[in-house]
Amino acid sequence: MMGLRPSTIDEARACVDARVEAVFAHVEAVRREVLASISGTPRRGGRPRVADLAPLDPLLRSALEDQTDPRLAGLGYIAEVEVFADEPRWLQWVRRAEDGRLARLEPDLDPDSFGYYDFTAADWFRRPLATGRRSVVGPYVDFAGTDEYVVTMTLPVVLEDRVLGVCGADLRLGDLSDALMPSLCSVGSDVALVNADGRVVVSTSSRWQVGALLREPGSTRTEQCARAPWSLLALETSLLG
Repeated sequence: MMGLRPSTIDEARACVDARVEAVFAHVEAVRREVLASISGTPRRGGRPRVADLAPLDPLLRSALEDQTDPRLAGLGYIAEVEVFADEPRWLQWVRRAEDGRLARLEPDLDPDSFGYYDFTAADWFRRPLATGRRSVVGPYVDFAGTDEYVVTMTLPVVLEDRVLGVCGADLRLGDLSDALMPSLCSVGSDVALVNADGRVVVSTSSRWQVGALLREPGSTRTEQCARAPWSLLALETSLLG
């Protein structure tokens, strides 16, 4: 294996953290807009209605049209159950197809329907509400959205101790890989970015596929990312998968 240059793995980790923060900046902007749209409704004498979120769509579309790395595959707000007076379950999410076209995601939110999409059971929804902190979930296959490997980053939305749901963003693994690969390749060794479960998020080697599980990684150096529950490993091992 080629010699590892310590400075470049530090730089690669900093690149990962910067990309994560860029995504959460978009998510935070969505959270601010949701709070601004909903905060006045108690003073108007009742629960908010989905029409109060009318200013949100332009913000979502503008962010998804942004070509900065990593490109977002989806962005939006997912309400806690019974937040809105006119829609007991509400998901305001815009997704970007690979050809760049934008469309509202409209899953089946009827609990009595065979195709019901129960977002309340998803880790990306439950985890930030349970911890009160940001969450990074994946890689996983987004069957309700893109049917591709994605990472989902979410923030809790709380107003005066009232839980309103989460705001979040999806990234296709291909787009995330494109954004990180130049920095990872500069390390001078085969490198993998892995999540807290040891699953590969991005790697510089075709031997280590996305979603594969690392077994006792014999890395020459490990760098823990500061902005996501990920580690950057210089690898000397095989995978279980």
